[in-house]
Order: sequence, then structure tokens, then C-alpha cells
Amino acid sequence: MLSLEPWTIGTLVYAKLDGPFGGQRLVTGGSPQVFQTGESFQGAPIINYQHPHDLLMELGAAYRVARGPVKYTVGAYLVGSPALGPAAFMHRESARDNPQAPLAHHYLDSTHITPGVVTVGVEAGPMTLETSAFRGEEPDDNRVNIEPPRLDSWSGRATWRRGPWSAQVSGGHLHEPEWFEPVDVTRLTASITYDGTVASRPLAAMVAWGQNREPSLNIALDGYLAE
Repeated sequence: MLSLEPWTIGTLVYAKLDGPFGGQRLVTGGSPQVFQTGESFQGAPIINYQHPHDLLMELGAAYRVARGPVKYTVGAYLVGSPALGPAAFMHRESARDNPQAPLAHHYLDSTHITPGVVTVGVEAGPMTLETSAFRGEEPDDNRVNIEPPRLDSWSGRATWRRGPWSAQVSGGHLHEPEWFEPVDVTRLTASITYDGTVASRPLAAMVAWGQNREPSLNIALDGYLAE
């Protein structure tokens, strides 16, 4: 899976930051988005805009086998998404027409482009249990390269599906996701999704909650989303 965002999502970002930028515009890919945070550029945290996603968004392989009513899956990805959070926003029916990443993106599904992921899962009836080992650090400023994979973080997710309904709860330990704040983060998420019809009209909706905990700093930040 590829993305052209390194070249198509803007070239000028209107952000004023203290420090070496001196209140000047930052010249980089990205799209202005008030209150959005997450990742960094040229030695400073990104504030008030959404960064472009990497050129290579997923590259890997998965093998799935059924043994009676139980199905087993194992996957390995040079770049991929660990078992943490709901489906990434660009793959959700409820976000199909949204022009921007949700403000809760970095509380829910920001690990969808992770260099180095190994996942195993078991599916029985409506329930799926998955666990992943992956690199906790966010991608760097270079949106066209691939960072060295490291399995220094882990996650687990339980998913229930029945008809148009699905729900998931997940949690993970991320090893120093942001270089400018070198502390480990514990992420917890929960979401309920409906993708069906109401009165013969299609309806796709999701409500979700995510929390980033930084135990070493005694900080817990919550994000909420309804779409």
C-alpha cells in the first residue's frame, strides 16, 4: 500500500513555533489543522497541522489457516499496522468522506504505519484475539524512506463482530514513540462500529475512546471520537 502524500499534501505549513524557527512558516508537506498534534519536523513537535503519511504505508505478508471452527493468522510486515486500536481512519467507512485525520488520531490509530510488525491472531466465531510486537517509535521526517525495524513494543486486541456491528478493546506499550519526549507510553483504546443500513439507507458510524498514559510523568491524556 502506497501514499503520494509526501508530494500532494501541501508544501507550506502555517505554524508559528518558538525556538529556532523564529515564528516563520515551516516548509514541509502537511495540511493545516487546528489543534492537531503528533510527530515532529526539523527538531520541533508538530502543532496545528497533520503531517503527510509515508510513501510506503504497508508491505508484508500474512498466512491464515482454518482448523475446524478456529482460524489462525500470523503476519510479518516491514511496514504495517499492529493489533492496536480500530482500523485506521482512511480505511473506515465512517471516515470515508472526512477530508482530514481526526484529532484523536494519535490516541487511537496512529500506529497504522509502523516499521517492523509481527502479529499472531486466533479467530473463533465472532471473537478475534490478536497480539503484536513492533517498533514503538513514530516515523522520522523523511517520508520516503523506511526506518530500521525493531520489536521493542507490544500490543493486544480483542475484537467482536456480528452482522453490521463490531467492537474492539486494545492496549499496548509503546517504547518512546516521540524522540522529543523520550518516555514510554501506554495506549488504551475502545470502539464500537456500525456499518449497515437504517430505513434502507446506508449508515456507517463509530464512537471511540483512546488514552495515552505516560507513567513516568504521571500523565494521562484522553481522546474521544464520534464519526
